[in-house]
Amino acid sequence: MGRLANLKLAIAIAGLSLLPQPAIALPWPASLQPLVQSLTRFGFQVRLQRPRQDGLYGYLAPAERLIVINPVVFELGIAEATLVHEAVHAAQFCAGRTQLRVLGLPYDPPPQVRRAFLRYRDPRRQQLEAEAYAVQARSDRLTEVQRLLNQYCKPR
Repeated sequence: MGRLANLKLAIAIAGLSLLPQPAIALPWPASLQPLVQSLTRFGFQVRLQRPRQDGLYGYLAPAERLIVINPVVFELGIAEATLVHEAVHAAQFCAGRTQLRVLGLPYDPPPQVRRAFLRYRDPRRQQLEAEAYAVQARSDRLTEVQRLLNQYCKPR
């Protein structure tokens, strides 16, 4: 047995793995299943895992077409808003094709979230975040984000 095989065996015995772990079905409530399925249909992976950076509830990695949602959002009761927020970024990415594009939505985010997006120095990034916060704050956010995805994204 070679050194690499011995290492893999030792890691396997310890309960660890060097290989990617199989995808686990996301525990999304039934109300969010259509959005997760839609994102998948448009070529995005949705993973429930702790983000690389502390303090994030979720993020979109555009180059990988990956949406990561922090499991803590379920405990905080913000899973729907967080998934919608990241799905808006997915629609912005589809619209821009290689980078996120401001969609020019006709509504503003509520005043209580202004600090969240004004912390970015780049005005374009502020606009992208403002749109995501505006959609996540809407009472019809699931319908609206689905409309945006259908408008800007193509099935893969």
